[in-house]
Amino acid sequence: MIRQSILLIVTMAFLLFPMASQNADAYMYFDDGQTHDIAYIINNGIYVKGDTFGNTTTVNLLPGGGSIMDVASSKNSRVVVSGGSIADSLVASWNSYVTFSDGSIGNQLYAFDSSQVTVSGGTIGDTINSYGGLITISGGSIGTDIIAGLNGADRGVVIIKGFNFAVDGTPVGYGELHSVLGGVWAMEPDRRLTGTLLSGDQIDNNFYVNEGSRIILTPVPSAVILGGLGLTFSGWLLHKSTGIGIECRFDDLIYLSIRERSLLNRCIHSDPVDSNMILHG
Repeated sequence: MIRQSILLIVTMAFLLFPMASQNADAYMYFDDGQTHDIAYIINNGIYVKGDTFGNTTTVNLLPGGGSIMDVASSKNSRVVVSGGSIADSLVASWNSYVTFSDGSIGNQLYAFDSSQVTVSGGTIGDTINSYGGLITISGGSIGTDIIAGLNGADRGVVIIKGFNFAVDGTPVGYGELHSVLGGVWAMEPDRRLTGTLLSGDQIDNNFYVNEGSRIILTPVPSAVILGGLGLTFSGWLLHKSTGIGIECRFDDLIYLSIRERSLLNRCIHSDPVDSNMILHG
């Protein structure tokens, strides 16, 4: 009954989505396989992907004036945020790479698919979400929650590098944090992770882990952990490399805002999409 109610709510939201997203549909595209430095204001969002020959497109958001409404990255792209601000959200998808070392994101940071995100500083105003991607955190400030996984098929991994970790006040040392109930993350109980990141920044956030996903607490470089994960995570990335549309159902998308669904919609499609096109379940 709960899932049916969620499906009804999200179906209604998607019926209204084309009208609601028309004002948010103006994006600047960076898809030429070149490197672009942004130290100026862009009043709309940007969409970053590699060119038609598979060359990587890189966008650097620089200190001293760089400002963007929001960012969507996918398909052979790299986004480096070393300053400036992203007013809304950053959505990474497919085989894109994001490095966030300074500056600010007003709302959420998402890592879908085979994307890889590194956070070593800066401020994220709301949640950080690994929905099938890999996120490594060694510094910075996270406003609210840390979420690993969207549904049973999206095995998100979050690696947190630091020390003095505790869950709900109980020291936990190093290792993996898994789902408590074995279901979707939204049904998990509140758990609080505290500790000190390698940068010296404090972590004090609720966290939620989907079944099949994991949060890994480690004092060592992420490459060592990835070696331990072996082919398992590589298999996830290979499975995900065809896109997330087949995995993303209506009841999963209830947790995304209208603008975030618009960003994710752009990540799924390799070409510019019509304003009336929506995600398919």
